[in-house]
Amino acid sequence: MKRELVICLVIIISIIIGDFLLQKFTNTKFDNINCRLEDLKESIKSSDEFDMKKMNEINAEWKKNFDMFTCYLEHDELEKIETQLVMISSGMLIEDKEFVYQEIDRAIFIINHIERKQMFNLDNIF
Repeated sequence: MKRELVICLVIIISIIIGDFLLQKFTNTKFDNINCRLEDLKESIKSSDEFDMKKMNEINAEWKKNFDMFTCYLEHDELEKIETQLVMISSGMLIEDKEFVYQEIDRAIFIINHIERKQMFNLDNIF
């Protein structure tokens, strides 16, 4: 009986520790992408030029982490972010400033939504 209890406790503790580590990794990567999107938005506001180099860096950052995210995040949510990044790139190519602002705000909202959804709290457990 004691042996089974110890095994169960070890499994539960490792799940909790693993969840906290994944949550920290996700938050770090998503915050980095959010900051880059905010920087892109500010650079468009200040110079009225569309910096495709920054957008390519954001896309590269996303693609670099995408495979890891697919292991533990919902694919539908990840697809929404990827769609938003494509929309931002498209808006920059046609140089539609208002459209790019809206799409950046949507992308940031979706990223923040996924972060809140993945948090380890009682609302998300039950």
